[in-house]
Order: sequence, then C-alpha cells, then structure tokens
Amino acid sequence: MTYSPKRLIVVGVATLLLGLLATFPARIAYHWFAPATLQLAGIDGTVWRGSATEGQAAGLYIRNLYWTFKPLSLLTGKLAFNTRMDPAGGFMQTDLFTGMNGDILFENLEGAVSIGALRDLIQIPGLDGRISLQFSALEIIDNLPATANGVAEITNLFVAGLSSAPIGDFRAEFSSTSDGILASIEDTAGMFDLAGTLRVSPDGVYSLIGLIAPTTTTTPQVIEQLRFLGSPNARGQREFRLEGELR
Repeated sequence: MTYSPKRLIVVGVATLLLGLLATFPARIAYHWFAPATLQLAGIDGTVWRGSATEGQAAGLYIRNLYWTFKPLSLLTGKLAFNTRMDPAGGFMQTDLFTGMNGDILFENLEGAVSIGALRDLIQIPGLDGRISLQFSALEIIDNLPATANGVAEITNLFVAGLSSAPIGDFRAEFSSTSDGILASIEDTAGMFDLAGTLRVSPDGVYSLIGLIAPTTTTTPQVIEQLRFLGSPNARGQREFRLEGELR
C-alpha cells in the first residue's frame, strides 16, 4: 500500500499536534483557554491527562479533579474530558464538554452530592439532603440549566420551616422540551404522598406544582403546616406551588 505525499504530510502534522497536546502543561492551557465559569487551583499534569486539587465549575465546588482529554472532541469545536471529581460530601464522574463561551455540557453523568453543595446552582433557600444523579445529558448555559435528561433521587430531604427533621425521599425524572426542562416528581418514602411537576424555562424561571397528602408517619407539626395550603380535596390532597427564578 502506498500513500501520497500530501496524505503523509497531513498524518505527520496531526501526529505532531497530538504529541504537543499530550505534553502541553495543563497549568498553561488553563490560563490561556479556561472559561470564566471554570476556576481551578493546584493544577498538575498535562492537557491530555492531569489533575487539580480544588476549584469551581458552574457554581459547584469540587475537589480532587482528574481528567483525560478526548481528542476527537476537537472536531466539534469543543474541548472534552473524561473526568472524576469529589464535590463536597460526594463524588461525580462524567464526560465534560466546554467551549470558549463558558457553556458546559455533562454527558453520562453519575454522582452523589449534598444539596447544600448545589446552593449556588439551585438557589432555592432552605433545602438540604443528599441527591444522587444519573443523567445522559445536563447542559449549563449562562449558568442556567438548559438541557436535562436523567433521574435525580433525593434522600433525607430537609425543608427549613416545614419540619425539624427530614421529610422523606423523592425521585424526579427530567426531560428536555422545546419550552425548557420538565420533571415529574414523586415520593419514595417519608412523611407524604406527593406527586408534582417541575418546569424550568430557558430564562431560569421555575415552577413546582403538585398535590400532597399526609401519611401515618406525618408529624403533628407538619400536618399543621399543611393546613396553610388550603382545604384538601376528597382524597385528602392539597395543592402546593413553588415559583421563583434561578440566577
């Protein structure tokens, strides 16, 4: 088999570029190319394979970040890395894509983290607990969620002002629509029978609407709080509504 000189030149240049990339210091590349939404410290290694001791990505504090570069992502005009990191009190592994505009796309995202660690991203006050994530895609544009396809499970959810103890466990299935992000939410254990729908518009406006009813485990304090939602229907359910804006 013979190769034309032109093809040999292309292969040679590509090999040279990959060789330079494999040895290019990650610290220098970070200062040259990293978007403002990605802030790292303690950077070591190369662009191809490296680590950082801590940092912030789209408002999420992380530690012990490790990455491996995915060179084929250059064909899409983005940088992509297979990553493993430790947010506060948890872990996360994902394929991370980022462009020069600072937008971030997580694919094949799996992890668990305290809700408190997500306050800068969620910005719904008074929530705590632990959330487990399994997403095929989660995209952050201008620091707002733009795409979300996957499942989130919350355990030991605490809502300030509602109860002095965790109120239960919940599951949310997310999908992306032309109008933003839609999620169906239900309880899996705890003080309530709950079913609701969360909508997040592209401009960050969200609404959580659903029905809630006490169970045999609901404390008198919480039952008293539920009365503020109005009169129950024939099945003992009350409508709840939470609206706001992610910033």
